[in-house]
Amino acid sequence: MTTPGLPPLLPAAIPPMLATLGGAPFDSPDFCFEVKWDGFRCLAFLEASTRLQSRRLIDLTGRYPELADLHRAVRGQPAVLDGEIIVLSGGRPDFETLLARHQLASRARRRQAALAHPATYVAFDLLYWKGQNIMGYPLYRRQELLSETLSEGDHLVLSRPVRESGTAYAQAVFARGLEGVMAKRVESPYLPGKRSRDWLKLKRPRGLSGAIVGYTERADGGVGSVVVGLYDPEGRLHLAGRAGVSLPQAEANDLLEQLTSLPQAAPPPGSLPAGLARKIHWVEPRLVCRLEYLELTSAGHLRHAVFRGLVPREPRSCTTAQLGEAGRLEGRSE
Repeated sequence: MTTPGLPPLLPAAIPPMLATLGGAPFDSPDFCFEVKWDGFRCLAFLEASTRLQSRRLIDLTGRYPELADLHRAVRGQPAVLDGEIIVLSGGRPDFETLLARHQLASRARRRQAALAHPATYVAFDLLYWKGQNIMGYPLYRRQELLSETLSEGDHLVLSRPVRESGTAYAQAVFARGLEGVMAKRVESPYLPGKRSRDWLKLKRPRGLSGAIVGYTERADGGVGSVVVGLYDPEGRLHLAGRAGVSLPQAEANDLLEQLTSLPQAAPPPGSLPAGLARKIHWVEPRLVCRLEYLELTSAGHLRHAVFRGLVPREPRSCTTAQLGEAGRLEGRSE
């Protein structure tokens, strides 16, 4: 509560700390790991009432009436929480329903939606505690204080990270069909508005089949990477990106032998870094490989792609339609 004549204990707004896209899941005693929820990022300012702020500093308080009493479940006020607003369906986050709720304009419809599809606030960080800015505290201490001050209820839950065992944790999260995992350095401070490698997004790999249109060689022999293309609805081949190849020496040599036997060809439309393009051997699209990748670039190219083996498919069956669902609504919560 603000005392007349004194400055407020909580700021009017705080830009949230942002994460960097990481690679494959990993184990490290320097990191903790928690679910990356499929929802909307939200900071909760708690004093005598609850005020909700979006990632872009927009007031969300009126959109989720069922979250209006979060302050009653948190001790150590004035306080600011960082977390995610989600809507659950069948025990899993349902972003489509959340998005539909978020777009409702009238108070009456918002109240109805709160009953039919209630939102939950998942708290994962504590920025202010007892009116003090604790963003300089290490993450593990902020998490300890958050656990001590928060009482879970129907609309408020605590994110419970695990330490060190990121690989097994990510496998369990992906197996449940959840969006991904956050890896956070346990000694890191909270950096408002900054994108940092202290926080890493480890997303579930997505798969597709691509027609191989080129390759690079390793200095020690074998294939270093393959370049793949996809066909658009009109049957035109387009460059989709490249995937790293990590195979035992014998398998890498066998793959290289198959690729060197292919007729040379001109590269399909698309762009790659000039330094890389000069190293590529371009071939006719006669082989198909299975890939895993994490996301698409703004140009529609594969990012963090990995070669998973050749598959017996017709190259023209490798179409851009495979990217439709993968690219939809990307980056919505972070």
